Amino acid sequence: MGFKPNYRKNFNISENLYVQLREAFEKPTTISGQFLGVRNIHHGSFNKRTVIFSSYKNKGAFSLESQLELAHALNLERDTTILKYRTQAIKITLSKKMYAIPDFLIFNQLHQYEVHEVKSNLNSLTNIQLDKLEITKQTLKTYNINYEIFDERILPDKKQVSSILRIYKNIKHINISIDRINTAKNITENFNESFTDLLKILSNYKYSYNEICYLVFYKHIQANIDI
Repeated sequence: MGFKPNYRKNFNISENLYVQLREAFEKPTTISGQFLGVRNIHHGSFNKRTVIFSSYKNKGAFSLESQLELAHALNLERDTTILKYRTQAIKITLSKKMYAIPDFLIFNQLHQYEVHEVKSNLNSLTNIQLDKLEITKQTLKTYNINYEIFDERILPDKKQVSSILRIYKNIKHINISIDRINTAKNITENFNESFTDLLKILSNYKYSYNEICYLVFYKHIQANIDI
């Protein structure tokens, strides 16, 4: 068994949140190409559905605690207004005995930070849990950072995630010009059919399968991708 270095042993988490925000996006990946957060996620634990997700947008991989976090990561990956993001990246002091480590830290195209939390179902949370979320929101508000909470009711379900991943794996090295994107948009204007039908239409205009996956993944054109 090879030696696995404990990268977190050398972590020095600043009490200054602004320093944490900056450093979160400055930290390089590990030798294995993974971004590490301030909290360790153990893979293979009993009754856990953790996953390692390779992000093309961030040029590195993340450990995610659940399939819901994977669903949200895919949403962030698809959102062209999001420049980059990190997971479990900051530790927010809420009181002398309370802190929060949000699921996602985001840097958008307006050069603003956002913080996102993913929960299975907000209606199932206790009052104590809800109070902590509200304290976190108010604390981040003092830094002019928007705080949003997402749950299973608004995130892609398992079937949708599976379909999105199928097209995601085909887009890594695809680069399409703006003119070609606009041409595809014009061809498929008012199109609201299946991914299979979209393939038939755009293939007639010399678009490759991978290019069509790219156009759909980044929502340049719409199609039902439950394939």
